Amino acid sequence: MILALLLGLVLSFIGSVPPGVINTSVVHATLQRGLRAGLVLAAGASLVEWVQAFVAVLFGRFFAAHPEVDFWFNVLATVVFAALAVYYLLVAKPAFRLEAVPTNGHLGDFLRGVGAATLNFLAIPYWVFYTTWLLANGYLCDDLISLAVFATGVMAGTFALLWCYARWAEWLQRRGSVLLRYTYSAIGLIFLALTVWQVVRLWP
Repeated sequence: MILALLLGLVLSFIGSVPPGVINTSVVHATLQRGLRAGLVLAAGASLVEWVQAFVAVLFGRFFAAHPEVDFWFNVLATVVFAALAVYYLLVAKPAFRLEAVPTNGHLGDFLRGVGAATLNFLAIPYWVFYTTWLLANGYLCDDLISLAVFATGVMAGTFALLWCYARWAEWLQRRGSVLLRYTYSAIGLIFLALTVWQVVRLWP
């Protein structure tokens, strides 16, 4: 259970680092209406992330239950890890831009967080990929309780990262591109290490 919680938390925290609609909205709400507004928006987004992650792990459980696809899934995982490593190390260029958001009070911030996370269409494929890989390799149990705990870790990781964005909003606004450049490099190195590990596993 603890491992499932930690896996969800770490993967979600890392996956939420690159700037997007949700984290820039959190920063903007914090700068315009204070820390509480940013955290309320983050709570709305994190709640939706739990639902998305739980739906995704159910799909992941189905794929992992068919061992005949395990080899080809690991081949696909190797290719994806390698592509992500190249992207974060060589292609990705940090950008940090705030969009104007109307002030609708704290309920409006919560609903805006829900809406932003709901429109994040890459979330479910992201979690289907990782949960299938975790289940297929035995890092995550496939019972509903473990999957719910994993989704809870995902929610906690998302909120923790968004809290960081909100707490240091002004600092990130001034130096965000520098921070994100090093963050992208770190993420790229992680995916490069995963690629090497996958190649070693698949080597006959």
